[in-house]
Amino acid sequence: LQGRGVDSDEALELLRVVASVEEQTGRLPSEGDAIGPYDIGARLGKGGMGVVYRAHDRRLDRPVALKVCRRALMGDSAAHRFQREARALARLRHPHIVEVYDIGETEHLLYYAMELIEGPSLDDLLADGPIDLPVRDLARRFAELAHALHRVHQEGLVHRDVKPANVLVASDTRYVLSDFGVAHWEQLATLTGTHDLPGTPANMAPEQFRGEPARPAQDQYALGAVCYELLTGRWPPRDQSLRDLLSRGGVPDLAPIPQLRDDADDALSAIVMRALASDPAERFESLAALGDAFEQYADDGHDEDRLIGQQLGPYRLEARLGSGGMGTVYRCLLYTSDAADEHRDVGWGGGGGGG
Repeated sequence: LQGRGVDSDEALELLRVVASVEEQTGRLPSEGDAIGPYDIGARLGKGGMGVVYRAHDRRLDRPVALKVCRRALMGDSAAHRFQREARALARLRHPHIVEVYDIGETEHLLYYAMELIEGPSLDDLLADGPIDLPVRDLARRFAELAHALHRVHQEGLVHRDVKPANVLVASDTRYVLSDFGVAHWEQLATLTGTHDLPGTPANMAPEQFRGEPARPAQDQYALGAVCYELLTGRWPPRDQSLRDLLSRGGVPDLAPIPQLRDDADDALSAIVMRALASDPAERFESLAALGDAFEQYADDGHDEDRLIGQQLGPYRLEARLGSGGMGTVYRCLLYTSDAADEHRDVGWGGGGGGG
């Protein structure tokens, strides 16, 4: 403080004020403290609704992630919402949603314990560029996240902050949706009602910038943004200021996915871009429908892969090179009548066309 021009007396007075506030509101725990049955470890992250710690559950002898909030800094309605959301999340049982184990409180603090995911976030992985998985495998992962969000919506909740940093990769490679810190019941959340921006502006749907109430379609848009970034390694709104986003009404200028990723085709791009439609009415009717579309795309790819190794006339299909609206292109081994083999790329389409 002295380095910033604050003299010793002012610094001491400031420390007294901080100590007084902590005495009245309770301080957040430090490593080595205990809250209820939980021994506090390292701090894992901080969000708008509290701080998340690594902790140890003494009762069940297992590690957990513990989210802790100061009751006094939340207000009665926010504290009630925190508890209600924790109970709603505890009812969720889905392999791609972080599981909530327990909820508790002290005189000054509210907390809930949840599954500890040790792996990185998708945001961490994106530091190295697009996710290096075949697009059909990625589509399967996208489907799993879409169905996880649909399960959230069935409880009447809207996540409102779906982004790569809030999707964790578990040790068994599952993508797991986390951090419901700004989740809201559908009927309560409006931008104009709170005078706040709930969530991350770069991943917000255009209607959120207009102050419309929280709806599942906004989570669909945000998931579409995640899918676009995982496929291409970029999401242009990330590099734009809030002022720029507001001036465009939250509508980004996006290049077609196949232009940015060679193994992505128009069919996959169409699914992602529909989820990113500026008009919510033009998106899929639900996250379940979006998940079904991704699953169908992934299954179609497996059908095409089953042809590999089969003989079609004089050609044996060796590898699939790509797909388009009129068919699929394979690398084949051509058996000629004089027994001289050549490698050729040929087009073969189950739908009646070739390339």
